Amino acid sequence: MKAAPGPVASMSQARSRRRILAATVALLPLAGCASVVRQVDRSTAHVGGATTVPPTTDPATPTRSPTANPTAEPTATQSSGPGTLAQSTLDGTASSNAAAATATAGRSATPDPLGSIDPPTLAFVDVPIPRPPGGSTYATMGRSSASTVATVFGNWKCPYTRQFVVDELDGLVDSFVRPGDVALRFRDVAYHGDQPFLGADAPRAGRAGLAVWRHDPSSFWSYFATVFENQPPERDRWATVDHLRQLAGVAGVNPLDAVTRDLDDGTGEGQLRASVTAAADAGVSAVPRVVVDGTVTAPTLDLGATRDQLRRAANR
Repeated sequence: MKAAPGPVASMSQARSRRRILAATVALLPLAGCASVVRQVDRSTAHVGGATTVPPTTDPATPTRSPTANPTAEPTATQSSGPGTLAQSTLDGTASSNAAAATATAGRSATPDPLGSIDPPTLAFVDVPIPRPPGGSTYATMGRSSASTVATVFGNWKCPYTRQFVVDELDGLVDSFVRPGDVALRFRDVAYHGDQPFLGADAPRAGRAGLAVWRHDPSSFWSYFATVFENQPPERDRWATVDHLRQLAGVAGVNPLDAVTRDLDDGTGEGQLRASVTAAADAGVSAVPRVVVDGTVTAPTLDLGATRDQLRRAANR
């Protein structure tokens, strides 16, 4: 009989699987998750790592997507051919009626698109959360005594938000949050206008995160890591009630029934809408973005700018 793989082998397989998934996501032509493209000539054409919030004009109208900070945002390192302009569009399956669109992406959507859910490898469980946790409507990590709160605007289905979380966030947490200088808050941009942003199931994914924070804040950051490390392509409607419950179970969230009940009855919808308004007020037009004291940086485009932003906030 063949022996079951040990913990080291299992961890190696999980990491290999995530690397393959990340590469697959990077190569997909993303219909609802487009990039800002800077193009001067063949040697300087780049694709910026960001999911752009669609403009307020008709999505069918070809327009150049704005950036959150067009005067300061540098180009990314992934090259594109000359003359390329990736447009920002909503998921073509999304209904213009947000409530109807969200309902159609419920339990009857494609089941268990991942096949299995790997436990998270990111170690956020040791990071303190403010006391009392209920003092913050949105998930926050860091000490209550932190002088500054940095807000990360992202989207649970966005592959660039995933890139930020998996590749960059832990380093920022090590440098600024664990020492107690900065607290970090996550807010989900789940809508553009009245339409779900990045798929009809995106608002449900957002409500799930809010429900986990509401009922079991000590498990939220484990849930956060679990979802992003196991994120499938954004065009898949994976944020069903059943699958979100499975993700929460792997992350150790308790009570699961309370989280599921909130998803079924739509609790948290007002908080999602408030985050969309807050992002617009801050000048955020793409995710992920980090906002501190009115300044906006794009960590997947220029991590150094985000580090400088947090360093200034920490008075270093």
